[in-house]
Amino acid sequence: MQIFKKSGESILVAAPIVEVYLPFEYTKDLYQVIGENVRYFGIANFKVFENESQLDHREKVKTIPLGISAFIDAHPSETDVADVQFVKDGIYRKCIILRFYKDDAFAVSTDIIMTPDNMSIVLNMLENGKLDNVPATCVARIIRHAQKINGVNLRLPEEYLRVLVAEKYRDPERKNQKIRYSEHPDSDTVLSVNSREETYLSSTFQGITFEDIGTAVIVANNRKNAGVKEPETIMEKIVKGEKITE
Repeated sequence: MQIFKKSGESILVAAPIVEVYLPFEYTKDLYQVIGENVRYFGIANFKVFENESQLDHREKVKTIPLGISAFIDAHPSETDVADVQFVKDGIYRKCIILRFYKDDAFAVSTDIIMTPDNMSIVLNMLENGKLDNVPATCVARIIRHAQKINGVNLRLPEEYLRVLVAEKYRDPERKNQKIRYSEHPDSDTVLSVNSREETYLSSTFQGITFEDIGTAVIVANNRKNAGVKEPETIMEKIVKGEKITE
């Protein structure tokens, strides 16, 4: 099924129905209504429906990540706010829903405003543990694409980027275990942690690098009392400039 089609400077919906799901937190500064259009930051998810009856069971329809790190002007037929499941038996997320019908403008214009500010938004979301509305497995790809479309070069080697992302996502059943060691890295319940949470879950060395000395001491004492040995972490190797083989 064709989902989108280009018409002049616009991208139109070619499928019967497309819904875009934005985190409700976007209402603060990443989503706004402008006349008859809406403007939103394009890190989101969407689903494609063949008919309206499928809207009653959204969780059964495949969720597709949308990884455009820029603001998009769109003209949906309807907007709504509701709790949405991206997958069957997954968690409920409060979302702004943009509903497009066939021939609605998914993007009023294909011209994207390139600005380093868009890159900053993505990195701030990652840093603050807010980049959890898209699968952890595609975050590194989103960051690479963000650099490309916004004319930014982080000068971050590919392996370092993957490690940086991997440090931010945790197994929901064992929060101190990084998701790359999990048996279910694509789980809908993968946790994204902010820097302070990451410090609590990391080694003494990593705690010090985040300049949270009090937390670092607590972590060190807890680990020592529990008899936990502290091997060099990936972050420690990065800071020291050592070779990473993981």
